[in-house]
Amino acid sequence: MVVQTPPTANSPFAEYVRNPYFWQVDTAGNQLPYIDSVKWTFSENKEEMLLRAVAGKTDFQSRHIDNAANRPIIFGNAEKSGYKVMLRPETRMNVAVLGLNQNSKDPVKRELFSNKDFRIALSHAIDRWDISETIFAGAVEPYQAAPSEASPFYSEEFAKQYTDFDLAKANKMLDALGLTKRDKDGYRLMENGERIRIEALSTTLVKPETRDTLEMVKKHWEEIGVMLDIRIVDRSLQNSMRFANDYDMIPWYGDGGVGVIDEARWYMPFSPESTFGLGWFNWSANPDSDTAVEPPADVKKQIALYKELRITADKAKQNALMQEIVDIAEENFFAIGTVNNLPNTVIVNEKLRNVPEGMPESYHLMTPAPMRLGQLWFDNK
Repeated sequence: MVVQTPPTANSPFAEYVRNPYFWQVDTAGNQLPYIDSVKWTFSENKEEMLLRAVAGKTDFQSRHIDNAANRPIIFGNAEKSGYKVMLRPETRMNVAVLGLNQNSKDPVKRELFSNKDFRIALSHAIDRWDISETIFAGAVEPYQAAPSEASPFYSEEFAKQYTDFDLAKANKMLDALGLTKRDKDGYRLMENGERIRIEALSTTLVKPETRDTLEMVKKHWEEIGVMLDIRIVDRSLQNSMRFANDYDMIPWYGDGGVGVIDEARWYMPFSPESTFGLGWFNWSANPDSDTAVEPPADVKKQIALYKELRITADKAKQNALMQEIVDIAEENFFAIGTVNNLPNTVIVNEKLRNVPEGMPESYHLMTPAPMRLGQLWFDNK
């Protein structure tokens, strides 16, 4: 496509027109793309984007409108507005992953967050079926930060470990860690006498159901004397605080359910998005960095395995190396999962043809790019 109207800060849309010299043709020799022009209309907010989509004023839309609360209006307006709703597999494995910062600047919190039993206790204190019924009408299931069933690295044991809701067990485990003292409000105290307060640094960018899930976890953790303090900030401030290591926890989606080798943020210190161990990732990139934190032996092994994987061409060998990394993640339980995802909803103009069924909806696949946009066409008969 050739730029007709370029995107600018003040333009209401950007438009691209058909390139008559594009090198691709279809099997009958017809020049691609079929469509003469594509227009991207810009929205002030997600609500306006949703309203435009359900009014039939868009031909293809998924991102920023797909969340559980929007489904009734999306499905309810399909026939009237001349679109169909396609359900696409979700490559994320979790609505919200809770990765406590095990490299925290605070030495007391660092020790506490690094304690696997503390993380297990918090996991048992989450009533995941309550989350499922309240937010998703019971359509999702308890799930840890583990590969999805569609992944070759799927393990039911990993996916379901520590997901049983058991307040008595959670309280017993916290008591065994010496966290028996409480303040006047019933919150447990750390060894320095301060309340166990975990600040969840969230953002308006995440889907409403992710924020709602956090609110329910907050309620659940109050039952065991742990305070979850949810702070909503814009994405730029969240990133600044992340890179400054000024956070307790940054809840985020469960990226890496499928395509685990390419997106391993919740299984090892894979990238700056591995917020449970950002200092470990910095160490893997440059051990002499001021922000580097030397990791424990298991994490060092993961880093070494992934370095070997990156220079390995054989797919079977790559999978074997990645399986070792995932096994270490399962054993260490770096991050706490909540529930798995609903399929993604995609609004498609009912006259738009050649839209493939079953294509995963994924940021990492850059959907819809892989579906060969040049072969889309409108049936206006």
